[in-house]
Amino acid sequence: VTGIGQEYSRVALFEAEGGERGLVCEERISAGEVVLEVPLRLALTDHPADEESNQLMYEGAPWSVRLACKLLRNKALGPQSPWHAYIQVLPSLVPAPLETFSWEDIAALRYPPLQQGLHAADWLRADALAATSEEARGGLGEEDFRWALSV
Repeated sequence: VTGIGQEYSRVALFEAEGGERGLVCEERISAGEVVLEVPLRLALTDHPADEESNQLMYEGAPWSVRLACKLLRNKALGPQSPWHAYIQVLPSLVPAPLETFSWEDIAALRYPPLQQGLHAADWLRADALAATSEEARGGLGEEDFRWALSV
């Protein structure tokens, strides 16, 4: 990984009191400037040619659902997963509208495009949970599935 923790770094990691993590700019950056590079081999990914996912996932599963299920399968492996250390440091709660706000709160926004987007995301999540097999989710249930989609 380049761009963090080196003398010339313009970005730094931060962790908020609630456990949220991210990047913060420490210096002015220009539009289009590369400030962080992570080699693909260091990323938990899913792609159309992933044989395991292709066998376990339903046809047409969105990339977000495929990746969430791959994360869950690795979580279920525990220390046997090559991603165990990474999974251990993922936040247990990710602030996300579908996880943080009630439908009453969302309705109170009175902004139809946002409400429609949140309803679509909720339907996608519910449909994906029903369409994925337990094996595709590593044997984990709805709470873990919601978490994996939010991460």
